[in-house]
This record gives sequence, structure tokens and C-alpha cells, in this order.
Amino acid sequence: MVKFYVVLILTVIFDQLSKYIIRLQQPDVVLIPNILNITFITNTGASFGILQNMNALLLVLSLAVIIGLIVYLKKNPKQRSLPFALILAGALGNSIDRIIHGAVTDFISFSFWPAFNVADSAITVGVILLLVSEWKKK
Repeated sequence: MVKFYVVLILTVIFDQLSKYIIRLQQPDVVLIPNILNITFITNTGASFGILQNMNALLLVLSLAVIIGLIVYLKKNPKQRSLPFALILAGALGNSIDRIIHGAVTDFISFSFWPAFNVADSAITVGVILLLVSEWKKK
């Protein structure tokens, strides 16, 4: 249970701190030529560039997911696991951006993939871990 809250809090802090530094520095750094850049990108849409300029709708949906997860985890305390901590932290991190900045800060940019951030990575890893754990149960 303690691990759940530690992962949740540290992930949100790391996400927000990394975005703060990116917004402050606004870098455009090539880490691996033609493959990986660190660059400041403001995203008013969702993952993979869908629903651009729909910040209000995405914020409402994110808050609904956060509330739904909190209610679910309150009713099912044994489910307070690493995957749910990561998913909740990612949703919180991107929601904080939408509330404070009106858009999400992305900065990890692969040439073959839309830009993303720590919160997006947390959600993705959390969903993958959840799917793997469900698959192992069967």
C-alpha cells in the first residue's frame, strides 16, 4: 500500500519537474541524430495528436478517469498496485498541465513517433503491466 503512494507521488513530481525544466529552458537538443530529440512542444490534444484544440473536453475526460480510478481503488484496496499508481499518476500529471497551462507539455520526440512526456510513459507502462498481469491470471 505504501509503495502505491510512493510511486504515485514520485511519478507526479518527476513528471511536473521535468515539464517545468522543459518549459523554462525550451530546449531543442538532438540526442540521436534523425531519431531522438528533446524539444518543447505544447499539446492541446490527446496522445498521438488526436483531438487537437479540445483541451476542455480532454480535461473533463481526464478528471472523470481520475475520479473513477480513485473510487475503484477505494472500493478495492487490494488493487492499489504499481500499474494503477502509474496510470493515476500519469492522468494527474497531464491534468495538472491542462489546468495550469491550458495544454500538456511534451518533450521526448522520436522521429517515428509523436512527442510524449513522463506522464504519457507512466500511463503506457501502467496499462501494459495491467494487461500482462491480467493475461498471466488466465
